[in-house]
Amino acid sequence: EPPACDGICEGDLNFDGDVDGGDLGLLFAAWGDCPPASFCRADLDRNGRVDGTDLGLMLSLLGGGGDC
Repeated sequence: EPPACDGICEGDLNFDGDVDGGDLGLLFAAWGDCPPASFCRADLDRNGRVDGTDLGLMLSLLGGGGDC
């Protein structure tokens, strides 16, 4: 897991410096269980799967930009 502030903002799944529709698309593409023993970047709450909770977190971050 990346450090809290390493130039990568939470929710910026495509590393473009913004949390936007592209990241939302990547979250939907990763929907479901994360592969075992892997870092699943779209799993924002780190519970081992990408689900509605991660979607809610992503929606709260949309438009926040790269402030990290």
